[in-house]
Amino acid sequence: MSRKRRPAPSLSALLAERSAVDLSTPLVNGKHCRVWTHGRFSDGYGRLRWNNLQKGAHVLAFKERGGILTKTKSCVCHHCDNKPCIEPAHLFAGSIGDNNHDRDRKGRGGNLGESHWKARLTEADVRAIRADSRTHMTIADSYGVCRHTVLRVKARKSWRHV
Repeated sequence: MSRKRRPAPSLSALLAERSAVDLSTPLVNGKHCRVWTHGRFSDGYGRLRWNNLQKGAHVLAFKERGGILTKTKSCVCHHCDNKPCIEPAHLFAGSIGDNNHDRDRKGRGGNLGESHWKARLTEADVRAIRADSRTHMTIADSYGVCRHTVLRVKARKSWRHV
């Protein structure tokens, strides 16, 4: 006698059973965050296997509620800035640029200048490089960086915040 297979739960049911409303989060669009309580990617976003693919739980929640992603609006962004949140009222479609602009506007970029883990220059070095009239190669040798770095600093393509 063969066992009957249980039907697979719907996406809505999975999203509901693997998340919980977090009342300690601030209200955004009239609702608290619904936080994903199961597996997460290393970057903190909820992870769910659906149709044999690992997907972001927030992306699946957005699509389940009728959200549409296009070529120009290919990211699911959070109004609440809470990565494990899957509350549809907190999610919106945006471009990569929209998402980056939102991050920078809210001060979540973080890795500018000296705080970046690979930074070799200080803000004082950058000011001195911009004022220096020697050749780029000579300046680069004195600071232990490549000529291209000096060129980008002087052209304000890097270290723009200084």
